[in-house]
Amino acid sequence: MVAAGGGGSSVGAVAPAPALVALAPRSAPVVRAAGSGGAGGLTGGGGAGSSYAPAASGASAGPAATTATPEVVISYTQPVTTMTGRAFGVRSTGLVTVAATPDTGQISTANASRTFPCADARHIRAGLDGRGLCAGVVTTPAGTSTSASSTANAGVKWLVVAAKGLPPVRLGWVRADSRTTCSGSSGRSSIGYLMVGSYPVAVSSPRPGTIVHRGGLTLVLNEQIPVPGGLTVNAVHLEAPGLDTVIASATSDIHSCHS
Repeated sequence: MVAAGGGGSSVGAVAPAPALVALAPRSAPVVRAAGSGGAGGLTGGGGAGSSYAPAASGASAGPAATTATPEVVISYTQPVTTMTGRAFGVRSTGLVTVAATPDTGQISTANASRTFPCADARHIRAGLDGRGLCAGVVTTPAGTSTSASSTANAGVKWLVVAAKGLPPVRLGWVRADSRTTCSGSSGRSSIGYLMVGSYPVAVSSPRPGTIVHRGGLTLVLNEQIPVPGGLTVNAVHLEAPGLDTVIASATSDIHSCHS
């Protein structure tokens, strides 16, 4: 402090700066303890006072909030493309009974395969004679630029169905084809020779579902039946009361296609 006076000046003592009071960090918790009042620290009014003191600097304020996001793992297994099919030469129930002959059986695989059974017996069963019956199923897995495929075919060189009380049916060079890829199915039939009793039927490449009625018999030519994942083609399906005969049948189908 400077004071003006007489012919000179004098410098008085400088007042000391006020002492700084240490404050507890804002986030530090305060611990409260019961006491009897009196001097020391902060005291409440008389009676059973209470004292307050900041927590020690190393004390923990409790568990930290968890902010990490739980890890979620999603896995996916690509399904395997399965190629299936079946083909047989002839099958009949009722007045003329014969199990599927020859028969590839049900084919189901994810790999390349070829199945080609044939039968060349003249006398198959009573009421059924045939020669040169063959069936086949070929499966091909997908390539780098080609789709997986299942191809089935069945052929009959010569066959006679002669059920009691019905006109005989004679057929020659009969064939059924069915092919399925992941894009869809296609099928066709061809019949080189067909006669019902003494009535010739001129249909070499019948349209799907062509029907012929003759002598109490119903013949469905180039019968095409959609099946799950594919197509069944029956070259000739012969029906009459008490008789059901399928000649040259081919089925191809594919399951779990993916790009």
